[in-house]
Amino acid sequence: MKIYGLQSGMVMQRDPETGVCKTYLRIDDCDYPSVSCGVLERMPDGRWCLTGIPVGGPYEFSISDGCETLCFSNIFVGDVWLTGGQSNMQGCGE
Repeated sequence: MKIYGLQSGMVMQRDPETGVCKTYLRIDDCDYPSVSCGVLERMPDGRWCLTGIPVGGPYEFSISDGCETLCFSNIFVGDVWLTGGQSNMQGCGE
């Protein structure tokens, strides 16, 4: 089983409407994965949508196909803000 779009230490984007994660994954060599936290739903294009994990963290969970289990740790759900600019940005956001 191979999972693309998920790794330990990542921040999963929250859905602004529901306040929980909404992350799309590709899972190869697995038809019916199960997840220890949240809900996996198969999309028509073959990807999987992981939802149901609330904003916050760090979370630990696993995805299993019945034979193999992959574990992920230090997963957060929220927003990532990147700022860039001149030295006059110092102090913004305090």
